[in-house]
Order: sequence, then structure tokens, then C-alpha cells
Amino acid sequence: MKGARTNQNDEHVAVLLTDPARLAERVAEILDRQIELFERLEALSADQRRLIDSRDTEALLALLSRRSNLVQRLDSVGKEFAPFRARWSEVLRTLAEAQRQSIENRLSQLEAVAERVAKRDEEDRLALAGERDDAARELASIKQGSAAVAAYGPGQARSEPRFHDREG
Repeated sequence: MKGARTNQNDEHVAVLLTDPARLAERVAEILDRQIELFERLEALSADQRRLIDSRDTEALLALLSRRSNLVQRLDSVGKEFAPFRARWSEVLRTLAEAQRQSIENRLSQLEAVAERVAKRDEEDRLALAGERDDAARELASIKQGSAAVAAYGPGQARSEPRFHDREG
């Protein structure tokens, strides 16, 4: 079934290559959806950083779920664009100069927002790694403290007195 869909998409692109106006419109529509989804990811990224800094794990997990949905939608839109990308040089040759420039502007905009999201994601990954390392140090400290308390605490096995004062 996947192969049949790919063939249909390829045929659709072939048909669009004969109609530059419709081709430009379809490519622009797909790129605009990708830009919109990346901009929504970028907005979530700002909230994500705030939640990481505030250590609000529950809200962060909810945000990551929303973000996952956006990434899935991006993947779907990317699959729609794949047949055009596979024939990209032909697509560009088909378009008029103004259409080509419009598409190139969208691609530049898409690239810029994708780079900003990737950069922020890397910063957040490093921040989360730091939080994880801090938590590990804190747990190790608690574990050492618990061991020290246990060593001096009442949980120690007591030995019975070895000597008795029988006259006392």
C-alpha cells in the first residue's frame, strides 16, 4: 500500500509539473504548513526552557506530549513534500522566476526557524543533562548521609555485655 501511495504521489507531481501555477501553489502550501508547524514548535521551545528552569516536571511532560504531536504532523507534511524533493531540480526548472523566488524565500524561512528550534533543543538538552547530573549528586549525597545515620543509629546490632558484675 505504501508503494501505491508513493506512485500516486509521483504521478501527482508529474501532473503538476505540466502546470507551473498549480505546482507553485502546492509546493508553497506544503512549505507554509511546515513553517507554521516549526513556528509552533519554536513557541513551545520557549515554554519548555521555562519549565526546565522551574523544574516543573508534570507541566514539562504535558508540553513534550504536545510537541510530539507537532513533530508527528511535521513528519507527515515532510512525506507530502518528499516527491517534490525527489524531483527538485525539475520542479525549479518548471517554475517561473517569481514563483521560484517565492519558494526559495519560504525555504529560507523554513531553514531559519528549523535552525532556531534545533539550537534551542540542544540548549535544553544540555540544561536537562545538567539537571540530571545535579539530581544524581543530590541523591548520592542523601545516600551517603543515610549511610552515616545508619552507622551511628539505633539500628546497629547490639552485643550483650561480655562481663557481668555478679556481686553487684
